[in-house]
Amino acid sequence: ASTAKRRKYMIRQEETPWHTRATVLIDDRAGPYEGARTSFERAVEGAASLADLYHRSGYSLRLAGAHHPGLPPGRGIDNLHRCLDLLATLQTRPDVPDPLPAKLASLEAGGSPEGTLVVMTGTPSGSLAAVCTRARRRFRQVVVVCYPAHRYGSGPTKERWEGEGATVEAIHLLSRSGLRTLVVGPGEPLALGWASVSSGKRERRGEATWAQRPELV
Repeated sequence: ASTAKRRKYMIRQEETPWHTRATVLIDDRAGPYEGARTSFERAVEGAASLADLYHRSGYSLRLAGAHHPGLPPGRGIDNLHRCLDLLATLQTRPDVPDPLPAKLASLEAGGSPEGTLVVMTGTPSGSLAAVCTRARRRFRQVVVVCYPAHRYGSGPTKERWEGEGATVEAIHLLSRSGLRTLVVGPGEPLALGWASVSSGKRERRGEATWAQRPELV
């Protein structure tokens, strides 16, 4: 709790070498951010913060996109700079054909196991659970961080309520699939929820962390 109050990020240190390997996948499909460019910008900022966190913690980090091939795993300041340069120029691309299932399948089919996969996305969907669940075969922990587009947009109240309802359903499905989830809205720092999803505590059907709900009035 004290870590969250100070708004500092935390990584649970592990002794086994493969636990110190992480992958951050930034969802660069246009669909999850439809109607709210700020949602994608926040997801990119979150990915940059995690890249810096894993660098400072001595982890080997790989950065990838749903469309973008990304970067190979690496450590050190040069790898961090490459990650930040990639994120600074990343743009969304159309969803059709959907590249995410193939990208996650390629990550899951990799050789040695890894500690953590973090998927940074906008509005979550029910289909996201199916493709992310497979990755648990390789990754000890899979975390899905969502920046729902309706929370960042200026649509009418009805659309925002519908968006919130769809997000709640998708998050419940992700959690029931054993995935850790974090939902972040405008003005809410990633650090506040990150401490809880990365603490190492496990629940039988995953764990969902919600930042403050939006005022839908």
